Amino acid sequence: MNITIIALGSRGDTQPYVALALGLQQAGHSVRLCAGDNFQEFVTGYGIDFLPIGVDIQHFINTRIPQVLESGRNIISAIRQMSEEGTAAADIMWKNVQIACEGCDVICANILGIGAACIAQQRHLPCFLLHTMPLIGRTRTVAPIFLSQRWKLGGSLNLLLHDMTEGLLKQMLRQPINQWRAAAGVPPLPRGGWRFDSLPGLTVPMLYAYSAAIVPRPADWLPHWQATGYWFLDAPPTWQPPADLVNFLEAGDPPVYIGFGSIANRRPEHVTRIVLDALKQTGQRGILATGWGGLAQIEMPDTVFCADAIPHDWLFPRVSAVVHHGGAGTTAAGFRAGVPTIVVPHLGDQFYWGSHAERLGVGARPIPHKRLTVERLADAIRQVTSDSALRQRAASLGAAIRAEDGVGTAVRLIAEYRP
Repeated sequence: MNITIIALGSRGDTQPYVALALGLQQAGHSVRLCAGDNFQEFVTGYGIDFLPIGVDIQHFINTRIPQVLESGRNIISAIRQMSEEGTAAADIMWKNVQIACEGCDVICANILGIGAACIAQQRHLPCFLLHTMPLIGRTRTVAPIFLSQRWKLGGSLNLLLHDMTEGLLKQMLRQPINQWRAAAGVPPLPRGGWRFDSLPGLTVPMLYAYSAAIVPRPADWLPHWQATGYWFLDAPPTWQPPADLVNFLEAGDPPVYIGFGSIANRRPEHVTRIVLDALKQTGQRGILATGWGGLAQIEMPDTVFCADAIPHDWLFPRVSAVVHHGGAGTTAAGFRAGVPTIVVPHLGDQFYWGSHAERLGVGARPIPHKRLTVERLADAIRQVTSDSALRQRAASLGAAIRAEDGVGTAVRLIAEYRP
């Protein structure tokens, strides 16, 4: 089959879809991935056909979304502004999505790219909605991920809150989606009476790229909502670690990894000083990933190694704990490695993953980035490096995840689906 994947988001959002594309390709399918312009080298480096969406998604995430979220506006006002931002870029992206979907037999898209479902409707093609988190999928069992999972709200209230969550997403995405639908000659989506998995005239199966060992599948989910296991993208076979990093790892005890992914921190030097002081207080060595700007490249002590980007599948099994922003991909990599985690959430689902790691007993209590101090971080590092029961739980969870084949399960479900 010819399969097009529309993946709009950050580097961490895009990476699982590259893993899925590789799995589909290895199963004999022809795959094209349409994503943010700045990911072309990353995607083609894995031998995947790439088409840029026409927008630098990472720039938008690093600038506009934090500005909106930190502006003090209420949630409805923030959603309205982000909807306007998406609408302004919709026309640019539409032309490239059309090209990406030419000649395809199946369309797969994440939530920000679900507007491409109108092409599936127009051409009578299957369309899958892909998630890296339990973002939507109403259930009586648990509250939506953007609410505290400690709340025991009860079945009917959980359903209502899931409907409200999906309603907010509809409000944010309906206008840009309808721009694409108008261009495709498909009737616009009304304000109500539809769900993301059930568009007018089209059922959209949803695949969730996480492990049931982390988030069990609710018993009341619909049959076309399936958690497959994680979609891990390992380093290319030709990749070799820097010699100075190998020497650092071999020179002492396993260090603590600290990195905040593609989140651009407004005060990277201040945060880096907190990290260095916490490591010094706890007597731990550290590896700092400067990444997209979450940490600063300042003068480091001999006990700290500064790296730009090292594949998590190689590095995390070699560290004693991981401190990170709580993105779905980095959290999954830490779980898979079987090492404890400390999450410093900045926005969105990061708060959910941080709290969930604590509930699973494999991580410390999350520290919101606005409350990050030397003392809080040092206390968390002491906990995850000295609590033997926590460390054993993390190791056992890692073994369970490594036994799964999330990509293989997703490939099978896509290949076997019949509308």
